[in-house]
Amino acid sequence: MTEACTAQKQMKQMEQLDSMDPSNALRLPVGVSVNLELMSTGKRIWGEIVGRKDGRFILVMPRLTPGDKNLASESMIAVRYMGKEGQLCGFRTTVLRFMHTPCPLLFLYYPDQYETIDLRKNKRFDCFVPATVFVNGNNYGSVIINISRCGSKVVLQKNNETPNLRDICVDCEVFISFKSITSPDDMYIKSIVRNVKRKQENIIIGLEFKEFIGNTLQNLDKFLLKCKTICELQ
Repeated sequence: MTEACTAQKQMKQMEQLDSMDPSNALRLPVGVSVNLELMSTGKRIWGEIVGRKDGRFILVMPRLTPGDKNLASESMIAVRYMGKEGQLCGFRTTVLRFMHTPCPLLFLYYPDQYETIDLRKNKRFDCFVPATVFVNGNNYGSVIINISRCGSKVVLQKNNETPNLRDICVDCEVFISFKSITSPDDMYIKSIVRNVKRKQENIIIGLEFKEFIGNTLQNLDKFLLKCKTICELQ
């Protein structure tokens, strides 16, 4: 009877969270690994985001050991995770409900605010620059959607004339070539693929720049300075 009353009370609390402003939505997609720090003990637990309702709650599947089973309601927790653009993100919240079965599930109150810290050494700028990626003797039409002095994010679209995109994988070596509005010369950069995401017919790759061919670095710096100037005008 007591457990039923407690569960009913907690579900009522979840319904009351509808009044929170959903415009403060976290950039926290399902599948992201999060680190949970129990503020009472300092112990850290890894988990995975398995669901959320913006403005109401966040649902985490924690990776527990036998001694971690007593996560009481109202326990304060610090949540940290890596954002998709390389930022360290975090917030503090409390436990709304902890379920043991059918598997450990942790309902967290949706936070009022969160913080981000950019861990990249060089600022990345959003852009839309046509490019060509070369790998294993094949070339791929692509578009650079953000870029810095250290790397870029590139979208490749598959079509009937495109070679097999499976040639592109994490840690493989590629060359990327493109032109910018600040120079008529082609830029060539030897790069390493650091991450790969497939989305429908597209593939999105994160590149780390390793070697700049010819005057590429000087031309890239000019382009980045132009991007910086445009951003400051906005």
